[in-house]
Amino acid sequence: MLSNSVPVKIFDSIKEKVVLWFLYLATCFVVLALITQVTFVILTALGKDDVIQKAVNAFNWKFDGNFKNSPGNIMYDADEHVWVESVTNNVKIGKNCIIGAKALITENKEIPDNSLVLGSPGKIIREVTEDEKKAVIESITKFSSDKNTSEIMSELIGYTYTFPKEDKRSFLRDGREYSTMLNSCGRINRSGVGMAICMGDRNKILTEGEHILTDYRKKIKEYMNILSNERWRISENENCVMVNGEDIVPETMTGTISSLIAGSPKNTGKIVILRTRAEENTIKFSLRKSFGCKSNINLSELMRNGAEKFDGIGGGHNGAAGAKITKDKLDEFLKYLEVNVVNVSSTNNSE
Repeated sequence: MLSNSVPVKIFDSIKEKVVLWFLYLATCFVVLALITQVTFVILTALGKDDVIQKAVNAFNWKFDGNFKNSPGNIMYDADEHVWVESVTNNVKIGKNCIIGAKALITENKEIPDNSLVLGSPGKIIREVTEDEKKAVIESITKFSSDKNTSEIMSELIGYTYTFPKEDKRSFLRDGREYSTMLNSCGRINRSGVGMAICMGDRNKILTEGEHILTDYRKKIKEYMNILSNERWRISENENCVMVNGEDIVPETMTGTISSLIAGSPKNTGKIVILRTRAEENTIKFSLRKSFGCKSNINLSELMRNGAEKFDGIGGGHNGAAGAKITKDKLDEFLKYLEVNVVNVSSTNNSE
C-alpha cells in the first residue's frame, strides 16, 4: 500500500503545481490585458490616438502578419506591371535596381546598385541577375519605341501621395493604396468599413478593410482573366474596343474594369466600351479614353444624348462616361455607338 501511495502523492503534487502555475499565468495575462485596456482608454482620453495606432500596428507586424513582408500580402499582389508605388523624401536608388510592385521606399533610404527591393517598407531581397536586367531593358525599349520623350516621361514619372501620420508599415500611408481600399469598400457595398477607417479605427475594422481589399483585387483579376480567355466577348479595331461583360462583371465593378482595359498598353489610343448586366433588366455601359487617344468625341455628351434617345440615363466627362438603358433597347444602342464612336473615331484618328 505504501509503495502505491507514493507515486499517487507525487502525481497529485505535480498536478497541483501545474494547475497553480496555469492559474498564475492566466491571472498575469488578465491583469496585463486590463492594464493595456486601461492604458488605451487613458491615451484615448488624452487624444494620443497616434500612440495607440503605433502600438497596435507594431503588434500586428510581429504577431498577426497583417503587414508581413510576404508575396501573399495584399500589398504585394503583383500583376503584369512592376512599378515603384511610393518613394519618399531623400531616397537614393542605385543603378540597375528593380523595385517590386507596390513597394514603399521610406525616408532617407539608400538602395545600392543592382538591388531587388520588395515589401512595405522596402527591403533588399537579393541582387538583380543579368537576365533580369536584359528583360527590363527589352521591356523599356519596346515600351518607348513608338512614343516621344514627353509621352514616355508622362507615363513613367508622376506624383505619389503619402500620409505621414500613418504608421510607416501600414498600407494606409500610401495615398493610392488608401484610396483603393476605400473604393473597394464602396464597390462591394461595405462603405461603412471605409468610413470607420477614415474616422480613425485602426483595429478590427482596419483588418476587415484589408480583407475587403484582398477579395476586391482577386475578383478583379478573375474578371479580367475571364474576359481575356473568352475572346468572343471582345470586338475591336484600331480605334475602338467593345467588351461584353454581361453575366461576368457585376454592375458595381463596371467602371473599374473598363478603366483597367483602357490602361492596357495594347489598347493605347483607343476608346474602350464595356457593357454589363445591371439590376431591373437594364444594361450598364462604361466608356473610357485610353492613354494617347486623340478622338474628339466627348464621351459625356455621347452617353447623355444616347441615353436620352433610348429612355435611359447617362453622363460623365470627356474622357470617362457611362449610361444605363433597358435591355430591350440594347441592339439600338449598340448601333448608335457603332455610328457615333467607331466610325467617328476612325475619321478623327485618320486626320
